[in-house]
Amino acid sequence: MNGFKYDSQNCWPQMTFSFYKEGDNQASAAGFVEWDEIMDKMIWSFEQIQLDWEDQYWITKPEIDFADHPEDEGKDTYPLRWKVKGECDWDGRSKHADRIQEGFDLFGQFFQNLWD
Repeated sequence: MNGFKYDSQNCWPQMTFSFYKEGDNQASAAGFVEWDEIMDKMIWSFEQIQLDWEDQYWITKPEIDFADHPEDEGKDTYPLRWKVKGECDWDGRSKHADRIQEGFDLFGQFFQNLWD
């Protein structure tokens, strides 16, 4: 993750630090840095879900037209009409959602390591 190269043969795949061989300080230090980055991504993702993060990507917020229209009289269903058609930065929103998902995926992958 951080570009630091170390011999991963000496570490347990789930990055539990007690399994490093004694004297493998370089791998241990890199593991702690990588674990901090993983934790930061998980925490950030959970913080985003508490916010209305999607709102920041609306250039113009859409508004549905709930007014009665004569042509709809007697119909069981009505077409969706927009009072204001929204405009959104879909690319930015998608990248933000992907970043949130990355943190959730890491949480699922490392869930049992949170108590080591």
